[in-house]
Amino acid sequence: MNYESLKNEVFSLLDEMPKHLFYHSAKHTNEVIDFALAIAKSEGFSLEEIETLKIAALFHDTGFSIQYHNNEQFGVKIAQAILPKHGYSEKQIEIISSAILATAMPQSPKNKIEEVLCDADLAYLGSDLFYMNAFCLKKEWEIERIFSGTLREWFDLQLQFLISHNYFTSYATKNFSPKKSKFINEIRELSFVSIS
Repeated sequence: MNYESLKNEVFSLLDEMPKHLFYHSAKHTNEVIDFALAIAKSEGFSLEEIETLKIAALFHDTGFSIQYHNNEQFGVKIAQAILPKHGYSEKQIEIISSAILATAMPQSPKNKIEEVLCDADLAYLGSDLFYMNAFCLKKEWEIERIFSGTLREWFDLQLQFLISHNYFTSYATKNFSPKKSKFINEIRELSFVSIS
């Protein structure tokens, strides 16, 4: 099993995704891998668990190369097609597939690997990446015709999501929740400002 070889193959696939995917991109995948590793190490993951998590993070958005909605199911199909060629076992692929599916909204993790991947996928909500990623997602959703409202309506949507979201791991709760609360307060303050 050669992770770098596998990563190159997956990133070639991500590079071929539609150019209007400003948020769901290779850059986001790299961010999720980094967040996942930081959380897993803090949560005391074994080397084998970290390896499995890393692969799940690598594949978690590949389904966007086929279809935007229900992309997780297609990500699983891609992982199941590629991973056997790289020496991954049926059991490993099953764990990876389940983790990818757990990231679908609303997130539904059933074990620690899935919890870490879900937290890593939305770690930006409590990091310095929040506003940049939020605007990349807005642009993406406008092109996909998922969102067509005003800037105020977008901020309202972000506020609702931030309030309703909770992290699963103790690391994410401790490290990302404070900044997420800060963003909630900042967006609430924007309600007093005239934006359109």
